[in-house]
Amino acid sequence: MHGGIQDFTAKGIYNVLSAICDLTAAIPVRMPSLTSVTLDFYPSDRYIPPIAPLLRSLPQLSKIALPSFTDVSPILLALKSSTKLQRLCFNSGTPYNKAVEETWRQLGDSIFTAVEDLYIRVRQYSSIYPFFQEHPLQNLRVLTVLTIQNEEPSSVRNLFQIIPTFSPNLVELKVSYSHESEFFEISVTPPEDEIVTFADFRAVLACPNITRFTLLHAYPLGLTDSDVEEIAIAWPRLRTLRLCNEGYLRRHWRLSSKPTLHALFTLIRHCPELEEVGLFMDTKPLSSATLASLANTDTEFAMLKKLFLQGSPPERQDTYRLAMSLSQFCHPSCTLEWMEWNFTVDEEMTHSWRMVEEMLAASTVPPTAR
Repeated sequence: MHGGIQDFTAKGIYNVLSAICDLTAAIPVRMPSLTSVTLDFYPSDRYIPPIAPLLRSLPQLSKIALPSFTDVSPILLALKSSTKLQRLCFNSGTPYNKAVEETWRQLGDSIFTAVEDLYIRVRQYSSIYPFFQEHPLQNLRVLTVLTIQNEEPSSVRNLFQIIPTFSPNLVELKVSYSHESEFFEISVTPPEDEIVTFADFRAVLACPNITRFTLLHAYPLGLTDSDVEEIAIAWPRLRTLRLCNEGYLRRHWRLSSKPTLHALFTLIRHCPELEEVGLFMDTKPLSSATLASLANTDTEFAMLKKLFLQGSPPERQDTYRLAMSLSQFCHPSCTLEWMEWNFTVDEEMTHSWRMVEEMLAASTVPPTAR
């Protein structure tokens, strides 16, 4: 008996059904007071029959991390009445090509009443529609949805139309694409109708309490300055906004409309707590007149601590003006990130970005000096 143990993790050495059966039988007897369980092994659905009763037998569990089984319905059914469970994750021990494909629609009312954090890796967004549509979670604050399939704009739109009803009180939302799963199947020149635009995720603005929002798609998002302004106005307490994926290929740069540095200014003006931004954008520097106007403004700017930019690389003659533009927004310790390529043809681009980074570090005005 190890009644004092509260956290337990089992890794891949249990990838044998008989071993998992022995393990799940022993845990409630030897560790009845567990509050956290992580099962980190291959997501074979054969393991679900012994795992579901185990989870039901541990009423104090507040954190559970499980593999992304193909059908998680038995797990959801076993846990639905828990009043202690706060975090539920379906992602541990999962190979890149394995993900949840089925969830249960009929679980009843008043389920998962204490869950605040849900992380689920799915094959496609439609895999979670049955659960999301029928079982709103009013107390959910953090939601992460990771898909291993490149979703069409219509699927993205459907998901974001469901989320405000499923979890209206979200504070943090991340919807991401696991690009390593189908990286070599991504189109070199995707047609315009495969580019996700703001119209495809605008519905999520109905969640008024968002402070951290990430949307990573297989292709760059088609956004404009006015789109970014609408986001900023809807979410004034925003601290993180990430709308670009480091997995993009250079050849996608000209495929979608891109916001400009004016959008960054708008974000900071409306969201004074903003700390981290990632955008696929046009990096043309602000005009001298705009820079002078910003330098003389009394607006209390947020001090960005991390800025990730993708899009058209800066021309060498523009590096100083770009650094001066960014210095209006960035904290002195701001980390500037960009896509660095390993090919010879991109050495000039990398050099330009590094020049911007060095000049930005030297020119950023400390908050007390403004």
